[in-house]
Amino acid sequence: MEMSNSIFSPRQLSELITAIKGRNEFPLKFAYVSKKGTQSWDKIAKARSVDPHGINRVETNLLGAKVEAFLSSFKNLKKLNIIDIGPGNAAPVMLLLKRLEEKGVEFRYVPVDISNEMLNLAEQNVKKAFPKIQIQKVQLDFELG
Repeated sequence: MEMSNSIFSPRQLSELITAIKGRNEFPLKFAYVSKKGTQSWDKIAKARSVDPHGINRVETNLLGAKVEAFLSSFKNLKKLNIIDIGPGNAAPVMLLLKRLEEKGVEFRYVPVDISNEMLNLAEQNVKKAFPKIQIQKVQLDFELG
C-alpha cells in the first residue's frame, strides 16, 4: 500500500494489521479516522445524546454536574487550557466552555485525537458556539504515548 494514499501512519498500519491477524479484531479507534467514519460516529453520538439513558447524555450530565466544583478548585482564574482527549463532536465539553465564558475566563480549547476528521468536527462545533475561541488541535494517538 502506498503511504501517500493512506489515512494511517506506518505505525498505525502495523497496529491495525497485528490486531486483525493476531486477535481477529478491528480496533475501534480506527473506525472514525476517515471522514465517513467520523460522520457515522457523530450520527450515533447525537442519537445517544437524545436518549435520556444514552451514554453520551449520561456523560454530558456527569460532566455538567461537576463543572462548578472543577472551576472552584482554581483561585483567581484568569486563563485556562482545556485539553479534551478524544473530543468526539465536543458536545460534552460545551457546558464547561460556556461557564468559562460567563466567568470571563480566557481559555484555549485543545482537542487531542487520533483522527484529523474528528478534530475538525470538534473544532467546527466549538467555533460555532464560541466564534472567538482559540483552538489548538493536536492529532495524536494517545494510546501510544
